[in-house]
Amino acid sequence: MYTNNVLLKYGLNNNDQKIDFATIPSAVPLDTPIFYYGNIYNDIYIHPNGGISFDGPIEDVDIANEDRTAILVAYGKYGYSDTYFRQIKASDEEIGLLNKVIQTKFVNEESFVANGAIVITWDNAKLSKDAEKSNTFQLILLSNVSNTYALINFDKTEVVKGNDLNSIQFVFMDSQGHRENMAQQDGEMINLSMQSNIESSGKFAFRISTTIEDPRPPLEEEYNYDEDTSLEEGCPENKYGDKCPEHCSFITDSRGCSMCLCSTSKTEEMNNDIKDTYPSEDKLLESELLPLPKDEDEDDIDSNTINNNIPHNNDQIIKHHDSHPINNNHNTENNYVIDNNISPVLEEENELPSIVDPVAYSLDNKGVCSHKQESEVICSNNANCIDYVEGYCCECSDNYYGNGKYCISSNEAVRVTGKFNGVINGKTLEGAELHTFVQAGGGTTYTAVSNLPPTIRNSILLLNPLASIIGWMFARTANDGETYNGFMLTGGVFNRTVNIRIGDRYAVVINQKFSGSNDNGDVDSEIYIRGTLPEFDDNVVITYESFNEEYRRESPGNLRSYGTVEVTIKNGPETGEDKWKIITDQQIKYIECPNKEFTRPKIISIHAQRVSANYNPLEKIARYSSVSMATSGSINSNTGEIVKSVCAPGHHICTGEHMKCLAVENSYRCVCEEGYETVHDTTSTTGFSCKKEARSQVSHNTRIEKGSCTAHSQCHKWGECVFGQNGQPGYCKCRGWYVGDGVDHCGPPERREEKPSNNCGQYNCDANADCMPAPNGVGTECVCKAGFYGNGLRCQSMDLDNINEPKKIEVESKILNDVVCHSHDECGEFGSCSYSSSLGYYKCECQSGYTGDGITCTPSVSNPQSCNVLHNCGTFADCVFTKNTYNNNEYMCKCREGYTGNGYICYKTIIDEVPKTENPLNVIYRPLYHHKPSHRNPRACEIELGCNEMARCVFDAENNRKICECMNGYDGDGINCHPYKPEVVHKQQASEESEEDNLVNNQDIVVHPQNYNFGNEHDTVSRCSDSADCSPDEHCVINDIYGYHTCMCLPGYRRDQNGNCRSADTCLPSEINSCPPNSHCVFSHQTQAYDCQCVQGFKNNGHGCVAYVEEEITCDKDSRVCNVNAQCIYHHDAKKHICLCNPGFSGDGYKECIREETPLCTDCSINGKCVQNPLTNAWSCQCNPGFVGNGKVCQPTKSCLEDRSICHSNAECVPGQYGHYVCNCRYGYHGNGKICIPDSAERRDGDLLIGSGMTIFQRSRDAETLGKQLVVIPRQLIVGIAFDCQTEKIYWTDSSGHTIRHSNINGTDVNILKEDDLRSPEGIAIDWSSRNIYYADSGKKEIGVISMDGKYQKTLLNKGLVHPRGIAIDMINHKLYYSDWNRISPYIGRMNLDGSNNEVFINTDIAVPNGLTFLSIRYEICWVDAGLQQLSCASIQNPKNRRVVYAPLDYPFGLTVFNDERFYWTGWHDNKIHSVSIYGENRETFPVSVINSRGKLYGITTIPKKCEGSGTVCGNENGGCPYLCLPGENNKATCLCPDNIENLEGC
Repeated sequence: MYTNNVLLKYGLNNNDQKIDFATIPSAVPLDTPIFYYGNIYNDIYIHPNGGISFDGPIEDVDIANEDRTAILVAYGKYGYSDTYFRQIKASDEEIGLLNKVIQTKFVNEESFVANGAIVITWDNAKLSKDAEKSNTFQLILLSNVSNTYALINFDKTEVVKGNDLNSIQFVFMDSQGHRENMAQQDGEMINLSMQSNIESSGKFAFRISTTIEDPRPPLEEEYNYDEDTSLEEGCPENKYGDKCPEHCSFITDSRGCSMCLCSTSKTEEMNNDIKDTYPSEDKLLESELLPLPKDEDEDDIDSNTINNNIPHNNDQIIKHHDSHPINNNHNTENNYVIDNNISPVLEEENELPSIVDPVAYSLDNKGVCSHKQESEVICSNNANCIDYVEGYCCECSDNYYGNGKYCISSNEAVRVTGKFNGVINGKTLEGAELHTFVQAGGGTTYTAVSNLPPTIRNSILLLNPLASIIGWMFARTANDGETYNGFMLTGGVFNRTVNIRIGDRYAVVINQKFSGSNDNGDVDSEIYIRGTLPEFDDNVVITYESFNEEYRRESPGNLRSYGTVEVTIKNGPETGEDKWKIITDQQIKYIECPNKEFTRPKIISIHAQRVSANYNPLEKIARYSSVSMATSGSINSNTGEIVKSVCAPGHHICTGEHMKCLAVENSYRCVCEEGYETVHDTTSTTGFSCKKEARSQVSHNTRIEKGSCTAHSQCHKWGECVFGQNGQPGYCKCRGWYVGDGVDHCGPPERREEKPSNNCGQYNCDANADCMPAPNGVGTECVCKAGFYGNGLRCQSMDLDNINEPKKIEVESKILNDVVCHSHDECGEFGSCSYSSSLGYYKCECQSGYTGDGITCTPSVSNPQSCNVLHNCGTFADCVFTKNTYNNNEYMCKCREGYTGNGYICYKTIIDEVPKTENPLNVIYRPLYHHKPSHRNPRACEIELGCNEMARCVFDAENNRKICECMNGYDGDGINCHPYKPEVVHKQQASEESEEDNLVNNQDIVVHPQNYNFGNEHDTVSRCSDSADCSPDEHCVINDIYGYHTCMCLPGYRRDQNGNCRSADTCLPSEINSCPPNSHCVFSHQTQAYDCQCVQGFKNNGHGCVAYVEEEITCDKDSRVCNVNAQCIYHHDAKKHICLCNPGFSGDGYKECIREETPLCTDCSINGKCVQNPLTNAWSCQCNPGFVGNGKVCQPTKSCLEDRSICHSNAECVPGQYGHYVCNCRYGYHGNGKICIPDSAERRDGDLLIGSGMTIFQRSRDAETLGKQLVVIPRQLIVGIAFDCQTEKIYWTDSSGHTIRHSNINGTDVNILKEDDLRSPEGIAIDWSSRNIYYADSGKKEIGVISMDGKYQKTLLNKGLVHPRGIAIDMINHKLYYSDWNRISPYIGRMNLDGSNNEVFINTDIAVPNGLTFLSIRYEICWVDAGLQQLSCASIQNPKNRRVVYAPLDYPFGLTVFNDERFYWTGWHDNKIHSVSIYGENRETFPVSVINSRGKLYGITTIPKKCEGSGTVCGNENGGCPYLCLPGENNKATCLCPDNIENLEGC
């Protein structure tokens, strides 16, 4: 097929067409379209000068100005060449060879099949026809339905400059400014025939569909690390110097610290060197390793296996598993770099040395078993070699497990050892050791860590991932042929990187290399660890809950795992318990036999139980233990299997006589069989044994009739003896509510189902509902009466002013309907005995996730996680098991006595009912319904108690009494109150401000003069298309200065004078003198580096830290300076925050705010009313239903009863609120009655809509269900995407086309909504009620609004913006949030929907804010930060109340949330969708589609179940406005004139 080893066959004899050199190129129609830089092309122009173009012939000026879309293979000013081309069909034999290249060289393209290809060859391109030197090269373009690949072959490249003396060019380029120069120097060009990116000289392959992608993984030797970097202070001592033993690995971290790492037990010298590092009593003996609780499997272990003091003669050595000699030369590693900065670990960064196959001379797995075994050791002695088509694989024999190269006996115990290196909290870990013992049969592991620095000995207990990885390696598996553990997959040879997030402030990165079994039969590991941990007291108690981890095989040799563990921390006997979350994200790389198809499940779930972690201060050893079990499939799908498996034989310790195992959730408990009772027994593994229940032996001479008794033991175990008089026998009766004869039976009464009588066919209608014929004419239905709403079975009044007090429902104790109990054993397997406060006795209740009577419990159809699982109740609330509004039992959050709220937010109950304005720091919860004014004195309670006039009467729940409490702004005991005078707070005072606030103020950061002198970030700009083009310490981001993507240092790095990214640390916390006077070394979570910062009371003046003058504090620093009836606002004229009295109050805002004796509302229309906003407590005029206006002027709207044309043809005119007639869509349609859309078959609630390049995808939230293409438009770049819940249309921004487009939900009827007045639209959001679309335009640096019909456009904000990106709407409070990428001062802003009250909402601890979304239940705005690599949320009421939901992320872009339950975001690193719960748990990652675009993923949104939030005033007759109606403050209509149309009436 080839003329030589490089080129595909070509020439006239091979059906090629020839192009004369002097011919002006013309368009060549293509049989198969080509995808290039996000566009589709159906023809090309072939140039004899060595290139092709797509949008017309190339001229010299086009190359200089980059005005053409072209591929220049070896383009230049030649004087002669022979140019050939031909097109190949999918059926041709050549296509098969080309497919093979793509399938083997590109990840996830194993099934690639091209639809066709075109082969273009330039033969003997010379400067003249008689010239000796020439270039011969070839370009092959092959495409399938979604991607195009370019295969480029260079036979010879002797000519490097053209006749115009310009260099020959090898470039990919397009007219939009993309340019990838593959050979930048003449020397690179002339050597192309000897180079390759697919391991074949002269051959190159690229994916060119959206960006130019190279299949070659980034290799460390391609980067120039500075080997002469001087050793910084604080580096661990390298005991070997430059003489690293052959069996050890030499590493260098990003600070220049070098270290020789040797595997455990490799050399006695290392052990001897470390003995003196810490006191000898810290040394861990194996005999100290396992003083832990015994399991039933321990009986099978020889005692010699855990005694290190017994001498080992040759005949006494216990063989754990087989091992083979390893070629030491093969195991020697090159230098590698581990990033010492806590930052996201990407696949191409921070990798350990390349994995080495544990068996010598068996790397290729090629050949036939019989031939290979004659000369090489290719498999374990306890494995079989099996031949396959492409070669052989090894599989362990029966009773052994492993990957075939290492096989361990199922009946032998295993040890895992490891050496630590790295730094935690600035303290080196050199000399720390890890020892793990794995019981025979696997599953149970005991881990000990010794020789730890004193300050972190307790803190290390939070790093359970050190032990959980071994739990994965040796987890118990079901004997089903499918389930496997880590050792079965890897043979104990793999590299592992794990990012650990502990709470909101601490993070640790662990790099670990497992080298397989050594000569002693132990599994060796090397551990490099870095990060920060909290420090605890010596008596801290850390308790782990059982947890699950999911290991997903993403590709051959690559695993990804996410996990969440909850720990309880009690730091001292007098402190309370704190609950922390530990989130892990780990990647595992291993060697997989390539010749056998992987048929096992791709997902393995590890269930860890009986997890413990403790530290013994006398032994100075940290210990972990757990039992791990592996099941196939995801965690959610295995819940039922877990319950069954925990009581499977061999999985529990309930093995005593007459003892049984009872499954409880994901664990179990041991109980005695019926008729047996527990007896304390220290010899039993459970601590008790079971013996037959004692029965009094009655004399044979005394005849007692059945039912008579002389002792309680003669009655049923739930019965008792009622003794007779004068020694006469008594009688047996059942205890309590139980019924029976008292001897043979005592139990709960039988349940009697009481079905209410139905008053409407099969329904029982509410008192405020009527029984009406069903719409389909069959049967009846319940319909709420006019003025009420609901489903007919329950109806509520629409009139807020006339809602009666809820009636107290007296709960009648119907004991006969409940299963009364006295212990858990009396209830079902999934039931428990719980006390009912409303009934007054104990009854059997099904556990969460199950339904039934407590005896028979079946899994619920849906299993919502309630507060007993999430522990998410408020501080002053409890999680109680009670009946909900539907009379069903469930766990609910309930405020404690004396507090009011929804259970999640509870506020102290205020006795008086006078409406008060909400204060930012003292929010008072009040019911949404307001009672009619009372004639009682509003301060009656205060007068009764004698409270001060600046005090209020509150209820003290703890003492069950009313007390006086001074208002905010006053101090005292409630009887005497005096104005509060806050102390003047120093700026950057650590005691008053959060650590994050301190660290982001750069004016107090001091750079030590002896540290690095970093240069300008932009001095050496390197362009890029993605992070693969940058070094491991850089990422590819848009540069606002240059306007294109450049490589910039990762967080935690700064560029030095040589242009290299170095660690940004400017000091070392372990060195006292590393900072100038009056400053200290502090770690910044924003910069991810240690910096010198002035201590409190000092400020950096550019030369050092000096004392500074106290400044007057403003209310944004301390809101307590404001009066209790005032709020802190930003005054734009004064350019500072001031205190302003709330509406209805007057005063200076600081010392006094006096209630104004004026009407709550003035000048309301006769057709309006004065209402209070339940969120802001502000009062305003609002028009009555049937009228429209601003509340002061209300005009009647037309009623559909008068004009039926108002309603849609598929709507009916029906009575609405207050008897006013409204339009209502018929069954099968949805909308507001004026617009009715058929219920769509394509609509699937909760589906995701994703923008990627020129395509919109729709996919399910189910990770296993792939999506489909909805819209494909060449040349567009979809950035933002939104969904209109009213019309079921999709709207998106096209940045490259400068337009906003829309389509139906199925992708049809694509139209342009707006293309004028836009330059680079990105973010987009929809106000579904007002029928307006909001957008952010980064090109024009503005935020604007467009009416839904595209007719009117208005710019709302165009000042102070640098790079506006994402926007989101709070449809409850009607606010607009937006993010700005401003690299100097990034922030998230907020304003009203009419553009008023614009303010900076968040500007601290933020780097590159991207997508935004709103959580309506939690009242939080959430965003993804591509700089800090975090998903964060902040309260909309107090932005300082923030939380990090999940970190690290992989360069996130778009963000959305479904049903306030789960976040979904798009990742630029892997072009996949990622998801976690709103609490940061259960991370998932999945692709968009089986034909996923190789372009980056941008915007993402969900299809909601219904329109979320509340309607606006503009949703009714456009708010009475003639043009644009935008909701303003307190939902008042703001009528605006558009910018895009002039000379409108009234404008």
